[in-house]
Amino acid sequence: MTATPIALPQKPTETIDMLYAKWNGAYAETFTNTANNLVTIQAATELHRHMQLTTATSVLEVAAGGGIGSQDILRYLEPSSVKRFNITDFSPAMVELAKQRIQPAAYDFAVDIAVANGQDLVDVEDLSVDRYIASFVLQMTPDPAAMLRESYRVLADGGLAGFVIWGRPEQSGWFSITHSIDPDAVRNYNNFYLGQDIPALRQLMLETIGFKSVVVWTSMCVTETTSAAAHADRVTRSHPMEDKALEAVRRERLVQASQAWLDAGKPIGLETYLIIATK
Repeated sequence: MTATPIALPQKPTETIDMLYAKWNGAYAETFTNTANNLVTIQAATELHRHMQLTTATSVLEVAAGGGIGSQDILRYLEPSSVKRFNITDFSPAMVELAKQRIQPAAYDFAVDIAVANGQDLVDVEDLSVDRYIASFVLQMTPDPAAMLRESYRVLADGGLAGFVIWGRPEQSGWFSITHSIDPDAVRNYNNFYLGQDIPALRQLMLETIGFKSVVVWTSMCVTETTSAAAHADRVTRSHPMEDKALEAVRRERLVQASQAWLDAGKPIGLETYLIIATK
């Protein structure tokens, strides 16, 4: 079998209003219960392991979604050290999901769950947090530089900012296999754009934004290691077609492409870049 052809991602074109309409609708709960709960949390928890959270005093999470990652962050926070944990998302629907998952009264420090826009954190003071965490949002925000400037502004000197972004499509069969067969089924493929030039992103963060150091490494969110059919079935369930005959043809092509991917020795999943910047 031949390798799956990989298309180059284009720069995202979604506006804030377009993103708001998507993430504040029914998709918020669907994403939380599926992709977030099963896949993206893998990279988020790996980032948290390296954020020195046990010594944090004030933590801000941006684009927290339904609070699954927030629960993992809370495992690290020490009541003897931390004073506040602010959990935010720009989608009210996501904020409500987080409030259902997390009970602030259960903690011996302040836990606040609120709506906030990572590109313009109007309610967050300068130098007010020593840990800033934003997973799987920098690559989709319309103005990544604005989001990075805000992270730097609110971070205290010596504080850490952590990000997770999508990695390389050629290592990310979760999306690239389907995109090679049915591009319309992968409408967020352009989320790979930011990770195409990591040296340029580091240069932006160091020379323009002002971080003292920026460390980047890869982490894999794995969805399948053994069964091409299982991956094809997941895609079929999440992206059904009205024409079931065409759906059956697509499924067979997905099985073949997924098997070729696995035969190349690669797990099917989403490669990510983990980024930790020091102010």
